[in-house]
Amino acid sequence: VIDVMRVGNLDTVSHVMYTTKDGTAIAGKTYEAVSGELIFQKGESFKEFDVPLNDDEEWHTTLEFAVVISRAMYPSDTCLIDPYKDSARVKIIDNDSFPTNKYATKIHAQDWHNIPGFGLLREYFRLNAANHVVRRGSIKMAIVDQLSNLHFTLKLFMNVYLVDAVLKPTGKVGDDYRCGLLHHLQRQADAQWGDDLGYVLGR
Repeated sequence: VIDVMRVGNLDTVSHVMYTTKDGTAIAGKTYEAVSGELIFQKGESFKEFDVPLNDDEEWHTTLEFAVVISRAMYPSDTCLIDPYKDSARVKIIDNDSFPTNKYATKIHAQDWHNIPGFGLLREYFRLNAANHVVRRGSIKMAIVDQLSNLHFTLKLFMNVYLVDAVLKPTGKVGDDYRCGLLHHLQRQADAQWGDDLGYVLGR
């Protein structure tokens, strides 16, 4: 319920238009957009109107939308709208439990010992996967990370190929050079991925 208050001269009839405007809350998804007209009769100072909210079983962060009022264009209407008070932000605080309502009773009772850790973690991942922004960002970061690993792998094996197939050092000097280079590459691989890659390079 949104309250609208009129101050000043209450001896006349005043007309005010109202409408909702999206913020982080989206009309049709989080709430239902409304618009209309409020008529203050003589002596009336308060009016109210409803904005329906769409409740679901999913947890959401605190979202908000705006309510904007404007003067109805009637020639006899002397209503003035304060330009600093012609809109208000409305916050929607979710009544669902984070990250899921599945363990809501135990969460509210702070009965942490009887909440399965793996189950709670699974619900947390499910919540993130359901959010298209988080899901798209996670996939993008995973792809970028794997491209970085692919670039490092190609560079690593190109260095090995350069020594073994292109330069082809021979004799003890060549063996020492090859061993030194492989040791250097192993250190690079360890720094990038850990000790496991050393086996790939023939450790």
